[in-house]
Amino acid sequence: MSSTEKAPASLKPFLGGVILSCCAALAACGGSSSSEAESTSSETPLYSAEIGCTGASGPLDNLQTRLADGLSTELAGQPGGAAYAGQLTSLVVQALDLVDALAVGAASLAAVRSGGDPSLVAPVYHELLCVTAAVAELVLSASLEVTTPLAERQVLQGLLGTLVELQQVLLLGSQALPSALEPGQLAEDLGYVTQTLAGVVASLANTTSVLPGGLGDAVLMPVAGLLLDVTASLNALGAGDTQAFAQLLIDSITHLLNALAERLGPLGIVVNAVSALFEPALDALAALLGALLGILL
Repeated sequence: MSSTEKAPASLKPFLGGVILSCCAALAACGGSSSSEAESTSSETPLYSAEIGCTGASGPLDNLQTRLADGLSTELAGQPGGAAYAGQLTSLVVQALDLVDALAVGAASLAAVRSGGDPSLVAPVYHELLCVTAAVAELVLSASLEVTTPLAERQVLQGLLGTLVELQQVLLLGSQALPSALEPGQLAEDLGYVTQTLAGVVASLANTTSVLPGGLGDAVLMPVAGLLLDVTASLNALGAGDTQAFAQLLIDSITHLLNALAERLGPLGIVVNAVSALFEPALDALAALLGALLGILL
């Protein structure tokens, strides 16, 4: 996103320059940023237990379970990985739950003010909150490490402040359903949140001394990529293109698994144990989206 683009009016009081500061962490924006530390907050983010992150049922459930089981074991076996294995795995699980929630609520998300069911849209906000909580727990753990340099500790505190702001946006947005936003505006607002969250995740990955042995980069950057794919998907929905919305959402899973395999492979972690579940999961996801949106995928 360029500095000349405007955030939706409903997000301006909250996001301001946050998106731009986090965007700098993404490769498309030219590398890491030193400005995150300026976005500090005295408030603390909500964590998974407070939100009640128990998962969203959907077509990715079997793939998610197998992937989580393999990842948690393999990551814990890496040097220094035991302290972060559970939190990194939880972040991947929450990201997949977000895609499940978007798929299940796709039709209602596309028609919030013309017959859409708010009860199917609310889980999208809930799962996004859970993703922010999973990221916050990683950031907090890293900031409490005694070996974390002061400069990186300041960056991490800035990221926590950004996560607080994102959670405020999501909580207010969920309270406004279903009448406060036009359908296109709703999808666009959610897209700005996922884009900003992708920048936060990438910023965390770029604090290289925090997570051991390349684990941060290997897991966090694929998750950041999925969030950017979800952003593109939501932007397509905001423009009324349900076909592109569905295809980009499906592609986000392909890209996530390919990126995990590519980045974890050099560490000796193989994720092809889930390959037998990959195509069935994508087929189930496509079938659900096709049926709900009345399109052929």
